[in-house]
Amino acid sequence: MLDIVTCWFYDEDLIHNVVLTILYGWILFQFGLLTYKMINSTIQTKISCYFRRLFLMIVIYFILGEFIFLLLRKKFFNNWVSSGWFMQDIVLYIIYTVMIVSCFLFLVKRVKKIIRKEKKIIESIWGVVFILFAEFLAGSFFLIVFNGALSNVSIELESPTITVEEGNHTLAINKMRMVLPNGVEHGVTTNVVKFTLVAVDLENGTKCWTRLSGWQEYIIGESTKGILTINNKKEKLYFINPRTGKVVLTEKEWVEKIPELKDNLSYNESDYYLVSENELYLYALDGKYYRVDLTNNTLIESPDYKEILSEKFESLANINRLSEEDMQWVTEACTSYYSNLLDLSILWAEDRNSALIAYHQKRNDKNLRISMVSLKENSIKWAKSIAYNHAGIMNNPISVSEKNDSFYIISNGNLYKLSKDSGNIDYIYQYRWNKVK
Repeated sequence: MLDIVTCWFYDEDLIHNVVLTILYGWILFQFGLLTYKMINSTIQTKISCYFRRLFLMIVIYFILGEFIFLLLRKKFFNNWVSSGWFMQDIVLYIIYTVMIVSCFLFLVKRVKKIIRKEKKIIESIWGVVFILFAEFLAGSFFLIVFNGALSNVSIELESPTITVEEGNHTLAINKMRMVLPNGVEHGVTTNVVKFTLVAVDLENGTKCWTRLSGWQEYIIGESTKGILTINNKKEKLYFINPRTGKVVLTEKEWVEKIPELKDNLSYNESDYYLVSENELYLYALDGKYYRVDLTNNTLIESPDYKEILSEKFESLANINRLSEEDMQWVTEACTSYYSNLLDLSILWAEDRNSALIAYHQKRNDKNLRISMVSLKENSIKWAKSIAYNHAGIMNNPISVSEKNDSFYIISNGNLYKLSKDSGNIDYIYQYRWNKVK
C-alpha cells in the first residue's frame, strides 16, 4: 500500500526519476491546456465542468502512473533494451524495425499532405505519437509472449567459470542458460530453455561479448589457441577467441596441423582434459589416449594418459586447489567451529588460516549467507547475503573465483564482486540483462 504513495516521489533510481519527470510534465501540460480552454470557454457552467474534467484527468493519470511504476518495479522496460540473449534480441529488433518502418511510411504520406496543405504539422505529430503508443502496446504484448517480459525468468550457471587474462583485464567466461516459463500442460509447467556464452570484464563488470550457444555445446577450457569448445549435436570442435567470442580455429584447420587426429576426434566433452593452456589430453575414437602439445602441434600416444584423464573430475571438484590433507583439515575445522550453521559448504580456501564458506541461517532462507572465516581465531571476519536458487542445476549451482583481493561469485544469475578483506559488494552483474545492477 505504501508503494502507491512513495512511487510518486523522487528517489535514487534514475529511470524512475526520468519517468516521473516526464509524467509530471505531461500532467502539467494537460492541466494548462484544460485551464486555457476553460478561460476561453463561453459555457455558463464552465467552472463545474472544469473541475469535473480536472478530477477525471487526475484519476486517469493516477491509474496510468501506477501502472507504469508497476512495470518499472517488475523491470519491464529492461525488455526494451538489447540484453545479449540472441533470440530475445531478435524479437526486440523485429519490433523496432516494424515501429521505424510504419512511422516512416506514415510520415512520407503526411509530408505530401502537409505540402498540399491538406494536413497540419501538429496533426502529423499527434499521429506519430499515437502510432508509437499503439505499437508500444503491441510490442509489449509480443515481449510478454515470446520474451517472458512479466514471467519469472531464471538464469542458471551451466558451466564452470573460465578466467582469461586479456592485457590488463581479466575476463570471466561462462555458459549460461535462461529458463523461460511458457505455459502449463497437464498440470505441469513447461519451459523454454535458451543458452548463451557470456564474457564479463571482472574489473568493472562490463559485458565484453555474448555468443549464441546450445544445449550440447560444451566449454572444455582455455588454451593457447583459444577456448576449446565442442558441439556434441553438430559434431564439431573449434577454438573461440576469448577477446571477441568468434571462432578463430576450426576442427578442419586444427587437424591439418596434426593429421593423426583426422577422423579420430570424439565429440564427448568427458574425453578431453586441458591440464594447462598448452597441454591437452584426449581419448580418441581409435580407443587410444593422447597428449597434445598445442604450441608445437605434436602428438604422443600412451595408455598411461588414461589415468591423467580420469583426474579431470577430481580437479574440477577441488576448486580450492589444496592438498587432500589440507582440505580435510579445513573441512574438519569448519565443521567443528561452525557446527550451528545449516548446509555448511566450503567455497574457497588457499591454506589452513582462512576459508570462504556458504550456509543458511534458517532452513527456509531464500538467500545464501557467504562468510569469510578465520580458522586460527575461530571467528567470522564478515558475512554477506546473496541470492540463491535452490531449483538450479545441482552440479554447479555456484561458481567462485579469486583474483586481485576480490571474490567473484556467480549465483542465481548474478555475478557478485566482493572485497576479500571487508566483504563489501563492489558490483552485481545481472546475466538476465547482461549489465551491472
